[in-house]
Amino acid sequence: MTIVKLSKITEKRISRILEYLYVSNVLTSSEILKGLKAEGMARYRKTKYVRRLFKFIDNMGVSLVPDLLIHKLKLKGIIAIVKVKKIRKCNNLGNATTSIPFIRSVALSIPNMVMISLYVPENMVNIYRNYGGVRGIDISTHLYEYVIRSKPLPEYLFRAIEGPIENIVNSESFESCFSKPLLLPSDWNGKPKIDSLALSVLDALLMNPTLTLRELSEVLGNKFGKKFTVQKTRKAVNRASKFIFGYRVAITKTAYVSNLKMGIVIDGVIDPQALCLSIARHPLMISCGWYNNSKKVILYISLPESGIAEFKNNLFWFLDQLKGYVVDSFEYIFAKGYTSVVNIPYTEWVPSIKSWKYVEDPIPMVLGYLKSSGCIEI
Repeated sequence: MTIVKLSKITEKRISRILEYLYVSNVLTSSEILKGLKAEGMARYRKTKYVRRLFKFIDNMGVSLVPDLLIHKLKLKGIIAIVKVKKIRKCNNLGNATTSIPFIRSVALSIPNMVMISLYVPENMVNIYRNYGGVRGIDISTHLYEYVIRSKPLPEYLFRAIEGPIENIVNSESFESCFSKPLLLPSDWNGKPKIDSLALSVLDALLMNPTLTLRELSEVLGNKFGKKFTVQKTRKAVNRASKFIFGYRVAITKTAYVSNLKMGIVIDGVIDPQALCLSIARHPLMISCGWYNNSKKVILYISLPESGIAEFKNNLFWFLDQLKGYVVDSFEYIFAKGYTSVVNIPYTEWVPSIKSWKYVEDPIPMVLGYLKSSGCIEI
């Protein structure tokens, strides 16, 4: 595997750009370029600079994607942890996430656990507060309404890419998260109006964040069967930007980050929001969710290729600073046959939610599918 080595000058320049994109609600290459120029980070006039920039970052082993806020889409997060008799590699796992509503992801954890992640409308939340479950199956459910995704400190992100591994598993990497937490935007609790055009913009840009306004106009025109002017598209982009919190990071290829992931349910946290805003700055963090008026946090992290014991010890030290203790956890392989994720299911459901008077609980549907496919034994 080729590891990109950055010069100090390049590191500094990319660091500034990353910190800007983490918190800036700018969509399309056209608007990103305008924002970078306003901040004195770009001198170029053509949007191909943004495309080259994203390509350069991608070649580092990192992808940047708009960070969509589920609470602004009036959705809540649910994690269901299911204990079964046995699991097997499931080559048809993707069908469970694409054919059943509200499924965000399904992960199989060796030897006998299934993790189901849901995004559900508010009228379904009470089903999972005191979940009756499926008869004869041990299921625990956990709710969250806000989620922060990975926006790591650039200096530690570079270490996750280039090494050495000690620099991202040691205590200093966690202490730095406390010293430089994220700040929530002023419109965090805003309630933007949801419309199908803004959702279509999000769909397109979640798949390809570097589309220009002109290219996006063509995409929308093909979808709706009518011509879109750049001006009309820009207005839709401005509305869509109210549903994101900048850009999140996904480490896609590096010698130091494994495909083994860990989900942790933490309780007793004195300030769940502060914990999530801090841990989001660690390069191995994937996402962190919490619920208002609750002391519970749902945390997903990547595990390093080595130094796992030291990393976990320092992670638990970090949690202890806010009085958090682990009540449930699971490890899973982020690979075909063991994990399936739907990237953008929610924008398709949102327009229909108001008209759905009754929606069937998807958890039994998922388990039934996995059982009939021979992926699990119940």
